[in-house]
Amino acid sequence: KFERVLYVDFDVHHGDGVEEAFLASNRVFTLSLHHYDKLFFPQTGGPESSTGVGDGQGHTMNVPLRRGCCDGAFQYVFSEVFSKVIEAFEPTAVVVQCGADGLAGDRLGCWNLSEKAGVFALRKILQE
Repeated sequence: KFERVLYVDFDVHHGDGVEEAFLASNRVFTLSLHHYDKLFFPQTGGPESSTGVGDGQGHTMNVPLRRGCCDGAFQYVFSEVFSKVIEAFEPTAVVVQCGADGLAGDRLGCWNLSEKAGVFALRKILQE
């Protein structure tokens, strides 16, 4: 049994289902890096989105990234945000969901990432 679980989701589409499931929990912190605009599915996770409710207030962080996001931008943002979340939340377990739809050329995505961005994020997670 883990006391504090960090759920990290980097994927072009916002992880709204997982976020919603744990919105009121102070034992699970959800961190989602995704694309957002009002016409892009699922149309959630924007700049004014929830940071949690009740006991879960402050345990949700959405980081919307722009269309065309490249390796350098993704790596910089991920590194900055992830380190701060780790330091503040001190998870006892980390769950990772990394979608492939952010890779350059994906028909459903709108980012321009190479595999190096995902490898960078996974290495950072394992090092922390």
